[in-house]
Amino acid sequence: MFSSVFDDDSPSDARCPSLEYVVNHIFFPIYHPEKDDYTPKNAHKLACAAHTAACAYNEYIDDDHKNQWFHITKMLENLQLFIEPTQPWRLGINDMGFDDVLKNKKLLWDHIISQFGSMKAGDVLVFPTPHHITTCGVIFRRQDDSTLYEAI
Repeated sequence: MFSSVFDDDSPSDARCPSLEYVVNHIFFPIYHPEKDDYTPKNAHKLACAAHTAACAYNEYIDDDHKNQWFHITKMLENLQLFIEPTQPWRLGINDMGFDDVLKNKKLLWDHIISQFGSMKAGDVLVFPTPHHITTCGVIFRRQDDSTLYEAI
């Protein structure tokens, strides 16, 4: 089920750093690692693994809860797309000129506005903040008549 998530890791690398990152951050209790193990690639692999597992679990969800589970898998899909390292707004700003930085911020803004515009009741959007900030991200939950915001 998860082999496709890790296909681009080098087969010659016996440790598979992305898989190690995913295992550490899903199965082990929260603790401060000896060193920062965050990379955009590892974060994307973690989001992909969570999305893949949620989609696979869908067949075990009873009909009464399918709609709720759909919103969870959609949220995880949006998250993995948002944090994919190859997205234009994820490219390193240190390597860009000022005009390129502004263009990438516009792409990011357009993407976020598009995500909000397509939300329906029950949808959830998650936007992570940079990993070195104490807030992990923000969650937006769309209801019939309002949108709730949470900082996590």
